[in-house]
Amino acid sequence: MSSNSFDLTQTVFLFNWISNSSCHVTGSEQNVADFVYDALMDGNVGKAYQNIEVSGLIKTLGPQLIGGDWQVVWGPGVYEIDVQSGKADNTAFIVYSTTQDAYVVAIAGTDPSAFLDWFDEDFEVGPNDCVNWPDPLDNPPTPVPADPAQAQISLGTAEGVYYLLNKLVQSGCSPNVNQTLQAYLSELAPTSTTTKLIFTGHSLGGALAPTLASWFANYNAHDWTAGTQVCALPTAGPTPGNAIFASNWDSTFSVQQETNLNSGNRVSALNALVYNIQDIVPHAWEYIYNATQATAPGSMQYYSWDDETVADITVSIKTQLADLIPAAADALYLLANICQAKGDGADMTMTTHRIPWTSSWPLTYYAASKSSASPTQQTFPQPPASISDFSTVTSYLGIIHVWGYLAAFGIDVTQPQVASVLTYQVVPNQSSS
Repeated sequence: MSSNSFDLTQTVFLFNWISNSSCHVTGSEQNVADFVYDALMDGNVGKAYQNIEVSGLIKTLGPQLIGGDWQVVWGPGVYEIDVQSGKADNTAFIVYSTTQDAYVVAIAGTDPSAFLDWFDEDFEVGPNDCVNWPDPLDNPPTPVPADPAQAQISLGTAEGVYYLLNKLVQSGCSPNVNQTLQAYLSELAPTSTTTKLIFTGHSLGGALAPTLASWFANYNAHDWTAGTQVCALPTAGPTPGNAIFASNWDSTFSVQQETNLNSGNRVSALNALVYNIQDIVPHAWEYIYNATQATAPGSMQYYSWDDETVADITVSIKTQLADLIPAAADALYLLANICQAKGDGADMTMTTHRIPWTSSWPLTYYAASKSSASPTQQTFPQPPASISDFSTVTSYLGIIHVWGYLAAFGIDVTQPQVASVLTYQVVPNQSSS
């Protein structure tokens, strides 16, 4: 075990987390990218134009990250589908550790308030919204009808990868500000046979990360070995492709077990989707809903049965959701039905490489005694006894979808330095530009 506080998968997840800092601000693509640089590196850029205080992951926790010598080598970069919105639809950066001889490509998920992102990437799934794979994605992807005999990904996922490769506008602090992500990756060569390039992302990023890794495996010019040198650590990702894509991905990206994990970290491998079986997002687009209720107990359908069993994990998902959403269950049930029909029409299929986990979070978390001064208590106020408003329901499901994953990696956000990096505080009496 290294003397550093965070092991490899924890370190990768922390970079994954910081890529999503772009959702906390609005502005031009470069300004938002400047803020992500601030959250990632030194905490000195973003405060000049946003009333938000950040500590900087590498400045604050850098010596505790595995290797202790991570530096940004590309980005951060941001793309806005509608620049007038000032909201980041895609964000990414690359960091490198010399001692670990490892690169991490961190990819943000959906900005909850970037509505075009929801409709342009998340929901472009269906029988007429498929893209044959592999695709070089030098140009915008062309949708084709679903073909279960051909490896395909969803149009939304293909567009997200295209935007990442070609459209990101970088921070003025970026070391390679004149290179697209595609150009940088195309020139990137391993320094040894053990060099790692790890693609990671959460939610939408959890679909884009393994797909971008697949793109790199097909189109890199320097003979990286997919599965051992080129790896992925996706978290909470919806299903990006059909059955043939999933089968090809599994055969190319073998599960890579990691050792020397810190106590409490359940994420013991690369090349496997990390997902909370209480989280609705990674159940899309294959396992979100079973219309006939005919699947035997123990299946993975999110809404089909009260009990879901995965490996040694059994949890009353429907029961717990009912505790949170007694009056909004019908609306979520209808939404699940619609989403499942879109996924079925495109033959969307999860890979078999998965790290499922669960806990009694968030219900027991809310019931537990917490200090009012705790950063987590401020972030997650105690919910009312009965939640019936749909927007409130989705906000609490969002908490499961985002903050719940810290538990999988054994990262304690109540630690002051960790909290200062992962949470963002509004600073009064500072002007914005």
